[in-house]
This record gives sequence, C-alpha cells and structure tokens, in this order.
Amino acid sequence: MNKLRNRCWGVGFVGLCVSTSINAALPVWTYSAPSPALVTVAAGGTATVQYTVTNQSIKSKNLILKATPGVSASACYLAARGSTCTLTLMINGSLIPEQGLHTGPVLCEQNNPNQCYQPNPVNVLNVVKGTNPPPVIHYTVSANGDTHVVPNPSNQQVNYNGTVVIYLSVAPGYVAGIASDTCGGSLSGTTYTTAPVTRNCSVNFISTPSFPVAGRPNHVFVVPGNGQAMISWTAPSNTGTGTIIGYTVTYGPTSGTRFDTAGCTATAPSLTCVVTGLTNGIAYTFAVSTITRQSGVNQTGPASLSSSITPINGLVASPSTLALSGLGGGLARTITLKNTSANPITLDTVPTAGAFNPALPMGTAISATTCNNNVPIPSGGSCTIILTPGAIVSSDNSSTPCTNGGAPVPSAINITANGNTVHTTAHVVVLGYGCQYQGGYVFSIDDTAPNVGSIGGKVVATTNQADAYPNGITWSPGSVYNNIWGIDDASTSSHPSPNASSTYPATFQTGQLNCDAANDGACATHNVQVFYNSRANTTYATGLCRQPLTGNSATACAGGSTCYSDWYLPSVCDLGPFGSGGNYPSSPGSQACTPGSTNIQNQLVSTNITNLSGYYWCSTENSGFPLESACYQYFDSSNSAQGGVDKHYALGVRCVRSLTY
Repeated sequence: MNKLRNRCWGVGFVGLCVSTSINAALPVWTYSAPSPALVTVAAGGTATVQYTVTNQSIKSKNLILKATPGVSASACYLAARGSTCTLTLMINGSLIPEQGLHTGPVLCEQNNPNQCYQPNPVNVLNVVKGTNPPPVIHYTVSANGDTHVVPNPSNQQVNYNGTVVIYLSVAPGYVAGIASDTCGGSLSGTTYTTAPVTRNCSVNFISTPSFPVAGRPNHVFVVPGNGQAMISWTAPSNTGTGTIIGYTVTYGPTSGTRFDTAGCTATAPSLTCVVTGLTNGIAYTFAVSTITRQSGVNQTGPASLSSSITPINGLVASPSTLALSGLGGGLARTITLKNTSANPITLDTVPTAGAFNPALPMGTAISATTCNNNVPIPSGGSCTIILTPGAIVSSDNSSTPCTNGGAPVPSAINITANGNTVHTTAHVVVLGYGCQYQGGYVFSIDDTAPNVGSIGGKVVATTNQADAYPNGITWSPGSVYNNIWGIDDASTSSHPSPNASSTYPATFQTGQLNCDAANDGACATHNVQVFYNSRANTTYATGLCRQPLTGNSATACAGGSTCYSDWYLPSVCDLGPFGSGGNYPSSPGSQACTPGSTNIQNQLVSTNITNLSGYYWCSTENSGFPLESACYQYFDSSNSAQGGVDKHYALGVRCVRSLTY
C-alpha cells in the first residue's frame, strides 16, 4: 500500500517529473481481511462488508471513504498508533457497476485527499453484481370430495415447484379414491400429496364402500445378502372380496418394534422382491402385506413378519437357525450357504453331521449336500445342506428333552472357507410340543411350510398377560358391548359373521377382514383392534396381545431379537377342541376346528407341560349372542371346558403367535 507523491520541476522548456515512493515500507494505516471476502448483491438488494483498520502513525487520523459507486461507509476515527476502527461498508446493488467492484476501499485523511490508502491486493473489496430472482409465483391447489370424503384444506396456495399435503376425513365404512387429478399426486390411506406444482391444479376425491381385504401372506422367508435381502412368501389363503394385485414389503431394525420403512413391492402373482440399501452387520425384520383392489380402490392388508436377519459380505447360512419337526416322519429341510461377496469362496471341509456341537438329536442327519471343498462357490452362488429329522427332539441346557418345557440348545456347525478367513455358523433345532421356542411353548407344528426354511407352527406365551378369572381383564374396553365384523365362531373367510344382515348386525370398519374366526385368532384380533383403535391396548384382552412381548414376561418390550410384535389373542380352536367332538356345544352354523389342528389344552395342559389353570379369553365371539358374549376356555389337566360368557367378566389372557421362518 504505497502513497505516491508527484513533484515536477521546470527546466527551461523541458518539464522534468519525478515520482517517489513515500512510506513504502509502512503505510500510515492498514486493513484486515474483509468479512465476508466475497459478496453477491443484485439490483434492489444490499449487503455489508467489514474491515478492521489499524493506525500505524503516531498521529490521530479521521478517515473518510473515497467516492465509490454504490458504496457508503461508517465513520472511521483512529487515535494514536495501534488504535483501530471497524469500517462498515454498505453496498447498494442498484448503484454498483455491472462488472462489480474488485478494488478498494480507498480511505483518505479528511481534508488531505493526497494521503489515501487501500488494502493490499489479496484483501481488496470483492463485490459481484447478481441477478434478481424471478418473482415468486403462487398457484392454487383446490380439492373436492363427495358426501363421505372431506378434504382439508380444500384450497391452498403454493409457490412454484412446491408440494401440498391434503388430509381426508372419510366416513366409517368407506375408503377414499381419486376421481380426477391434475396435480399429479398420490393417495396413501387418508393422506394425499401433490407432485411439484407448476400451475393451478385440482383433485377430486370419491368414496367407495370399504371391503374385506386379503389376509396376511404366509411363510415369509428372508435370505440376507451384501447390503440387501431377498424376501419371499406364499399367498394368503384368505383372499378377501377383492383381487390381490401385489404385495408391499417394509422393514426396520430388529432392535425396535416398528418395521415401516419402505422396502420393495411385487406385482401379483410374483411372490418375491429384493430390499437394497441395508447396512451389513445390522439385524433387520421385514413385514409383508397384501394390496387388494376392488372397484378401482386399493387397500393394504395386515402384515406378516419375518425372522430377524443380518446382511453380510461373505458366506451366509440361510436360515441361520433351521427348525425341524420332531414328531416323527418330519420333512427334510434345507440350509443354503450363499456367497454374498465379490470373490469366489472355497469351503475348507465338507459339512458333516458329526461337525455339529452339541450333536444333532439321534435320528437327525444330513441326507444330502451339494457343498464340497473342491469347487469354489462363485460370487452370488450357493450350495445346500439337507437335513432329515428323526423323532427325538433337541435337549435343553440340562440335557432334558425340550418337550418337558425347556428351551432347546441349538446344534451348531461352524463352516470355514478360504483357509479359515471366511466363516459362518448354522444352527439346527428339532422341536416337539412343549418346547420353548421363539417366545413361547410350542403347541402346533406346521410341516407344510416350504422346505427351504423352517417349520411353521404356533407358540403360547410362557406367562400370563392377564391372570385367570377373577383377576383378569374384560374382553372389551370398559365392558362395552359391540358386534364386531366377522369374528364369531360361525364366521368364514367367504361368509363373515356377524355381518350387516345378521340378527345382531355388525358394521364393517375399513381395514377389517372376513375371518375364519374359530381357527384364525390373528385375523379376529386384527378386526377387534381395528374396531377399538382409539382405545389403549392395556384396557382390553385383545389389546394386551397387540403389544410387543418377549413371551416370558407379562409386560411389553421395546425391541430386540427376543421381542416379538405379532402376538394375538388365541382363537377358540387355539385354546382347546371345539365343535364336533369338542367340549363346547356348537351353536347352529358354528365352524369346526381345522382337521388335524392341535391346541393348548390337549398339547400342553392335559400333558402337564404347563401349569395353565382357570378361565381365559379367546378372540372368537359366541355366535349365539356375539353382541355381549365371547368364547372362553377353562384350562384344567383333567376337566377342561369351553363356552360363551359375558364380555364384562375379568378373565385371563395368554397370547399366541405364529412361528417365523
């Protein structure tokens, strides 16, 4: 920062001018770096830039800004050497040059215009002339409904490219659909969201009577991969009154109890899809729901949950725990070893039955395998180990058969590859009635599930969720009397009872199903919860079973591999024998239990495996008088009974869930 003083001498007719540098080594005042270093300001806009100015002279200075287009400055007075001032520059975007300002600021001593300094080159003022943003344009989104659908808001303004969310109030027994839409949006339940709005647009909603949706998909099975998972399932047997057009898969960490992150979808008849974007080493649980269409309206049904799986990059055993039937004559089932890495994997040894620790139960053996230690498993490839069960179940940690009420200790095989640099572990359990597994005592075994996974079946919680009569809980919240669609013992998936034309009619609620209620407690529990969705789960019998439970605790849990979110209040056929040949006198039209089905009374109580005793609720209403009466089971090892009882009694609750694969 140099101040130049010009002196000129006249010598004859020759003018001699000499330019000399004064105070070149030390300017009289100096500037800090600007804050900010660069500003952009458009016409009509303003900005400020600040410097700290320091006096290097022994004399005080009163400094003013040299005229600069579009820039004004605060006062700057410097006392003796070392004193400072904060120089604030106000930039007027309408007055600065089009090319901006890339020099200065120049401060001069007042009344001494020849003593002026500006910052060194790296700290000069840098102002860019910006362009004005386009004017804000507002568009109107209008929404209309019919008698049963009221949109809120019905009119709303939005900026260009913005979106609008519209909430729908829908009358009971109806679902909302879109009649016409120029906003390009989407409807999810009762929430509509526009596409980015670039013009005035409108959406018209219509209502359609809601309909019984399809039930839960069956046999949900997950194969983990590298940052992903392949989910497969079988179609539900209860197809509702519409057409199944597809399935939706959501997921969440097993450490929680919500599995509602969007995963993947499949269009019927496809029964598989792949979820990507997962984190290796994190355990996930997946939920699969049906999408049913009728009269142009889609509805989503209740979900079936998977077992917990963990994606990895390497060698994965699927399922990680294979459950086999120990009832005798059980189906041979498969463990698949899959290479999820990018490189080939060669097993160190061929898997054998003798490699399991503890040993496989007597009679259970590897009947075939495609795995060997000669041919590498390519990236994405797999080999299989097929196990055939015997009639001896796994033992608990005291070497007692788990059918005495203990938890089986899995037989484990450690599988290594590539010189012990890659490894995985597979587990096998052989189950019978009374074994503790996945949160409860096994009372039902389904060996018809696909043989690429474990057996199906049902377990009952190991402790009460409500104590037996008279210390239990009422069937309905506040002992209210209601007929609930499709859940009495005469109901089937094709002919619900009670219904709108029953002697004691029921009003269909959106989301409910037609239930085979004598056998399907999960369906009946779902319908009850839909009906009482505004009531706390802790205030009625079915609600207690809709909480996540560990199975060995009477209280709810917050997540984890032993916390299950798919409990339900058991059906009358889950609890004990019912109908023809049973001990509950059937009402006209009552349905029989599924042939070959098993129950808690016969498999666990009569055999003295559990100490259940007393009166307990089931989810099935009594078809003789469904408004006031639901079914009960009196558990006793030698003198059990079933019947119907008023819903206001305080009976016990013991929840049930289906095994995951």
